[in-house]
Order: sequence, then C-alpha cells, then structure tokens
Amino acid sequence: MSTGPRKKRWRRRGVLTLLGGLGFVAGYAMTHLLAAGAVRRDGVGFGQFPTVAAEPAGNWQVVGWLFFLAHRVPVSLQSTFGYRQTLTPGEGPAWTPLLWAVPVAGIALVAAVAVIYSPPKRFTGGIARGLGVVPGYALASAAAVVLFSWSTGRGGVSMWVAVSVPEAAAYVGLIYPLVGGAVGGTLGFAVVSLSQRLTRGRAGGEPA
Repeated sequence: MSTGPRKKRWRRRGVLTLLGGLGFVAGYAMTHLLAAGAVRRDGVGFGQFPTVAAEPAGNWQVVGWLFFLAHRVPVSLQSTFGYRQTLTPGEGPAWTPLLWAVPVAGIALVAAVAVIYSPPKRFTGGIARGLGVVPGYALASAAAVVLFSWSTGRGGVSMWVAVSVPEAAAYVGLIYPLVGGAVGGTLGFAVVSLSQRLTRGRAGGEPA
C-alpha cells in the first residue's frame, strides 16, 4: 500500500498543529497590543509588588496573566505565609472588554487560514480542518502556564503568581480552541465557497 496519502495526512496534521501554536502566539500578541501600556502604568491588579520585587515579573509575563484571564482562567498571587489574592476574569486596572474577543479571534484566524490554504470539498471538512488546530493551541497553552508563572523569595518567605491549572486545561486547552476552531473553519469554508462561485461566474458558469 502506498505511503503517499499517509504522509500527506501526517504533514497536514503537523501544519495544523503548528498553526494552532501560532494562534496562541497571535492571541498573546493582540493582548500585548491592547494592554501592555496599561500594564506598565497600572499593573494587573496585584498592586505593584510583582513589578518592584527583588526579582520582578517581566512585563511579558504580566501580559500573559491577562491573556489567561481573557480565557476565563483565574490568576492568583500567593505566599508561604498564607497570603492569597485571586484575580478573576474581567478584573484589574489593565483590563479592557476587548480582551474577551482575543482568544477566539486568534484561534479563528489560523483555523480560517488552514481551510483557505487547503480547501476541503464539504462544509463538514472545513469544520474538521478548523478543529485540527486544537492540539497545537493546547500544547502552546501548557508551555505558557510554565512560562508565565513567576516567583520570588527572600529570608525564607516566597511569593508567586500562577494561573489555575485545572481551569487553564479546560478553557485554554479545550473549550476555547474548539469554539475558535469551529468558527474559523466555518468562516474559512465560506470564503473558499464564495471565491469559487465568483471564479465560476467570471468564467461564464453559474451566476455568482
């Protein structure tokens, strides 16, 4: 049996996984554009401690916390002496309502690109191709949980900021990429279908 079709399927899966990771990066970049200035000026809602500590959190990390908040994932500041402060989605001086749209927009964009780049024959194929970005987005989110974590300590006292892992797994690793992938797959297939109809119309085929 020829291995050609099998190699093609694996290559397509690899491209979709890569696009899923790029969708996460695109969403983070949009968050940075929308909120980085406010983060530098006002912080994210934990006061100024994470940015003035002996080992301060990087601005890129704080933007990452906002990005997880945009996925409805809480972010907590904790300490070894029992202190805990949790930011819930929609809170904080750097928050803007536009951030709610960022995760789905980033995923839908790359899912649509995947469908347009390699058009399927049926609408269901467009949805399936859009959903192919889910593994890459989930892998990128798992790496981001680690990258965006922050900790500092002195004199036996430590403080750290981390996202809620169970909710990150559910929302960032599954729910948002599923929704965004389906939306992007639908939009991509609509663009392909419209383009094909216009092409046929110009060639004298069926009316566009």
